[in-house]
Amino acid sequence: MIRMLLLGLVVVIATLGGSYAAMQIPQGAQTSKEDPSEKTEIVKIDPISVPVVRGGKIQGYVIGRYAFSAPASEVRKDKDTLILFVSEAIFMSVYNEEDLDFAALKIVEVDKLIERILTKVNARIARPMISQIYVESLNFLAHDAVRCQQTK
Repeated sequence: MIRMLLLGLVVVIATLGGSYAAMQIPQGAQTSKEDPSEKTEIVKIDPISVPVVRGGKIQGYVIGRYAFSAPASEVRKDKDTLILFVSEAIFMSVYNEEDLDFAALKIVEVDKLIERILTKVNARIARPMISQIYVESLNFLAHDAVRCQQTK
């Protein structure tokens, strides 16, 4: 019985001592306070479908999921406008991309496509606000595979 009481007392003292020591030990090095405007925020965009037109006919559709990063303060101020500008730049870049020929099964140079999108969107905004464009997925849907086509 006395052993159990002593064991319980030792456990209580050890717990209290550990808690007291944890409160007294200084925390690690203080992190430098960053300016909130320097932080970037990643914004996901709804999927974008772009028709691929070659020789006057629709070959199919490029369906992509994208995201972009911009300063958090700008995203809080005008997120919808940024999404609009980025979506427009993505649509224009993919639509005007001659090398994007999925029928020939050529490898798409995504880095160059991202670079063109980034250049277009920052030129449209008139300042380098968008720091990065991310491609989550990039798929091609052949025109024949579209289910709800009108028959003539």
